[in-house]
Amino acid sequence: LTPGAVNATRRYWRDLLQGLQARQAALEMVFGWQLVNEQWLFQDQPPLSLSEGVVESTTGRYDMSDPAQKQALVADGLVHYIAEVKAEIRQHDPTALVTMGFFAPEIAAPGWYVDTAPLLANADLDFFDFHAYPGDRPLTDYIDAFGMAGYREKPIILGEYGAFRHVYGELSTAARAVGQWQADACGAGFAGLLYWTYYPAGANIGDRTWGFTDEDNYLLELLAPSNLPDPCLAPEIASANLAYQKPVTSSAALTEEPAANAVDENNATQWGSGADAPQWLEVDLGGAHTITEIRLLVGQWPAGDTSHRLLVRSAGGDFVEIHRFTSFTTEGDWLVFVPTEPIPAIQYVRVETLSSPSWVAWKELQVFGHSE
Repeated sequence: LTPGAVNATRRYWRDLLQGLQARQAALEMVFGWQLVNEQWLFQDQPPLSLSEGVVESTTGRYDMSDPAQKQALVADGLVHYIAEVKAEIRQHDPTALVTMGFFAPEIAAPGWYVDTAPLLANADLDFFDFHAYPGDRPLTDYIDAFGMAGYREKPIILGEYGAFRHVYGELSTAARAVGQWQADACGAGFAGLLYWTYYPAGANIGDRTWGFTDEDNYLLELLAPSNLPDPCLAPEIASANLAYQKPVTSSAALTEEPAANAVDENNATQWGSGADAPQWLEVDLGGAHTITEIRLLVGQWPAGDTSHRLLVRSAGGDFVEIHRFTSFTTEGDWLVFVPTEPIPAIQYVRVETLSSPSWVAWKELQVFGHSE
């Protein structure tokens, strides 16, 4: 937003491209130059934190008490910045494509200010690079936030997407989410897809995604053009979880946290009763099954002592209690029950919460075994 910053950035690109040319780099192999991987401003720092006074930038003077002028300060400044830096790049690489990356607006990063709608209309980029990951929100939320619904003037690529390990605990579940995200992206008008990431990230990375080469190249093989010629068609991936997307009922549910969230294999969503214990959640497996394991992913705040019981029944029988969990639990804990012997002829599985310091909620109810 300042002349000094624009000049420094031009100098950076001039030095970089001249250095590459001096080393006879094959610039024709570069798809595009990205000015910034993810452009944003912090809302709690100047100039956006200011509520009064006038700020002078490269493009004029703006009254910080006027929200429209504050928005224009950023949009005008970025349009100017992009034009200046692109001009510098084109002096050294005349056929270059130039882009800029943007992470999801405030819906995913509340402290960031990202306003892409005016840039779609006015910025001199050759294509746009937007980043969005599957999880607790549908892609349509990001489309609306980016302001790209119906936009067709320039290509937009989904330059980062992937399946976070803390959201999708199993690779097959992650693959299903990624495949559907790709299909949704095609339907939304994205012109290209860049998956994050190729190689596995270290276990110390809190927001690491499943890499293409994890577990013997599972995602790489699944999504390779030789196996999936059309990336806009979600691949069929079976689930070993008998409860996945099966009919589910509950004692109560918040509108934004329906019971179906507990059987979607997405750790970022949950069924929320919106009420204290006792509450129950029940899944219909759709026929008789032999049960070998039941897993529950805790949705709970605050942490504390809880008591839950598992019940099962056949199509025409009564519920029978098969296990109780009584322990100190917290958000993100897994409660796992493995019976001594497989339990046959079960169609319905219910979990009842008897006591909890939290409104009753479950992120996942998973059932394993086989059909009869």
